[in-house]
Amino acid sequence: MYINLSGLNVLLTGGGGDVGKAIASRLAESGATVALHYHKKEKEVESITRLLGNNSRAFSANFVKNEEVGRLVKQVLDEFEEIDVLVNSVGVLLPHSFLEKDEKWLNDWQLILQANLTSSVFLCKKLVEHWLEKKVPGRIINVGSGSALQGEKIDKLSYAVSKAGMIALTRSIARSYAPDGIRSWVLLPGKIKSRLGGSFSQEGDDKGSKKNFRGMEPRDLAPMVAFLCSGLADYASGSTIDVNTGEFFHPA
Repeated sequence: MYINLSGLNVLLTGGGGDVGKAIASRLAESGATVALHYHKKEKEVESITRLLGNNSRAFSANFVKNEEVGRLVKQVLDEFEEIDVLVNSVGVLLPHSFLEKDEKWLNDWQLILQANLTSSVFLCKKLVEHWLEKKVPGRIINVGSGSALQGEKIDKLSYAVSKAGMIALTRSIARSYAPDGIRSWVLLPGKIKSRLGGSFSQEGDDKGSKKNFRGMEPRDLAPMVAFLCSGLADYASGSTIDVNTGEFFHPA
């Protein structure tokens, strides 16, 4: 099924990672103009945006710094005049054990929650403010993780907690701003074969579950993102959507 996203401006975070690049490619193929966020890999991401076409552009921001998160929204709005959809796909995984010294553990904990959760919340805040001021609708697609439901080994606790927070963020926005035409969803992918870093990534630790599914690739998540961008699922706003080839099931 071809989904036509022509005329839509999409701000996509985590563009330096495999998942972000796969989503950007699918959105551009569907006609969207993509504002592709990155922190590192400047030349690579700018090269990708040229291939995307549709006047897509790359924008840099370090999500550890909230002032850069706010600046990113302003830069994209100055360039494109409007942002119709926000896709929060950034994520950082930094294992750290309970046995580490308190100061280092707390620093790592705060870093992961800032990069994965606080920055996404702040992006949502800035865009909701903008949409309300302009009296226009908007859509937010948050990329979570199966870790939000299943938990993780203790050295990846911060990652699991940050992704669980995306569920509460999504539902709260959907409940609060439905009358204003603002929709939100959260996707919970399974284990994705991708590089750690620019987007989110996790290799499965559960060897038993691997027998039941082929393992996801970054491109497997992209069609669902395009579908939600289209407006065809606006009345499913607030939904938590499992995208995992049967690796796990959402509690009934």
